[in-house]
Amino acid sequence: MRGANCLTDHQLLRSKIAFALRSKRRKQGATKLAKLNTDRLHVNTQRLKLEQDMEKALATWGVQEGMAVDQTWASLSKVVYDTASNTLGKPERKHQDWFDPEDSELLILMKKRNETHQRVLQTRSTRSTTTAYKEACRHLQRYTRKMKTTWWEKKAEDLQRSADNNDMKSFYTGLKEVWGPQTRSTVHLKSLDGNTTFSDNKRVLERWSQHFETLLNQPGDIEPAARDRINQRPVVTALDDIPTRKELNLAIASLGDGKAPGVDGIPSEIWKHGGATLTNSLLMLIQQAWAEGSVPQEWKDANIVAIFKKGDRTQYILPETQCGFRNNRSTVDMIFCLRQLQEKCIEHNRSLYVFFVDFTKAFDTVGRTGLWELLRKYGCPEKFTGMVESLHTGMMA
Repeated sequence: MRGANCLTDHQLLRSKIAFALRSKRRKQGATKLAKLNTDRLHVNTQRLKLEQDMEKALATWGVQEGMAVDQTWASLSKVVYDTASNTLGKPERKHQDWFDPEDSELLILMKKRNETHQRVLQTRSTRSTTTAYKEACRHLQRYTRKMKTTWWEKKAEDLQRSADNNDMKSFYTGLKEVWGPQTRSTVHLKSLDGNTTFSDNKRVLERWSQHFETLLNQPGDIEPAARDRINQRPVVTALDDIPTRKELNLAIASLGDGKAPGVDGIPSEIWKHGGATLTNSLLMLIQQAWAEGSVPQEWKDANIVAIFKKGDRTQYILPETQCGFRNNRSTVDMIFCLRQLQEKCIEHNRSLYVFFVDFTKAFDTVGRTGLWELLRKYGCPEKFTGMVESLHTGMMA
């Protein structure tokens, strides 16, 4: 049978194949919420529609007596996400290609190529029909190459403009549009002793858990002598006041756009453009949490994304400033630079201060018990300190 529109005189074969389809296996665990198309909020009418929809959806919502703060947050976040999803929808497909099937001139050239091709196939091939077909192919090929070149030049100009304006978000968004979605490859990790390599999901998750447990959850405390040297400052009782609408408005206004949402799937743009009704509902939840002295568990949960940069995925990646224990590098080079800096400062009678720090991964290695004591030393009242402690107690990732 003929009909393949791919510039070939070969014929396709028709065959019948019998095979059994297996139902797709669903992944176990919580379902990941779909992203929301927050780009629509750049239009004033969409922002107004979101505000109106939120006002209708939250008209009957409120903090019920006897309901825990986790349950209150679960009901509020569900209403907010469902309403925003119905209003904004999912993001549009971002991957773009140079080929435009709706281009009018392209359609004319393709039609002419197809017509001349049919004449070659249906009638006896003559010099005139063959020449007309080859000429149509050349015109089509020339135009598609021009179309591709023009598209790439425009994309390069857009990316260069974004880089010159230091607009990294637009720059990387443009790159994703060009290259399309990344394919997920198999992750290979090494065991703690470094002798074995594995890629199955269960062992990979266990290895990451082991890595972060070793890295972050290290015991640490403040020496009592150092703590006692800090003078007790007057208690700032105003920090115990219940959060107000003004403070919440300032906090929402300071949120950045284009940030990844948490486990609730609600981006910051929803809180910023959701309207007064949404802000009042969130304030009621915060005041309930303040009264109970605890925050919802989802506020303490986090999603950890391991970002691979370059090199062997099973090896540690060293920064450019690392000179020790590396091929073709030496700490002698760093010492030489420091000596040159000293000599220049002496020559020009300038002061030089050198600060040597032996950094370690300090995140989450600070003793939490000592930290709460320091907050009290610096004048933080009990209610405020208890809320900060609640945000850090029972954190999950």
